[in-house]
Amino acid sequence: SGNRADVRGLAVGSDGLVALHQDSVEGISADGRSQWNVRLPTPPVRWGLAFAGGRCIVTLTDGQVLCLDMSL
Repeated sequence: SGNRADVRGLAVGSDGLVALHQDSVEGISADGRSQWNVRLPTPPVRWGLAFAGGRCIVTLTDGQVLCLDMSL
């Protein structure tokens, strides 16, 4: 899991939340356990995160937009 001090954004889902870190995106269950972690190719835009319907949308500083099909 990412370093909690480097959180750059949060999105809340029905079963947990998604945390945007400096170099990754992390799915966290409602009880605080890390469920998944995806490394990012470049740093994300601060608060460049949306989560809905099991999909996580991340905007990166190089202009890319990633859609991750994950579920908590």
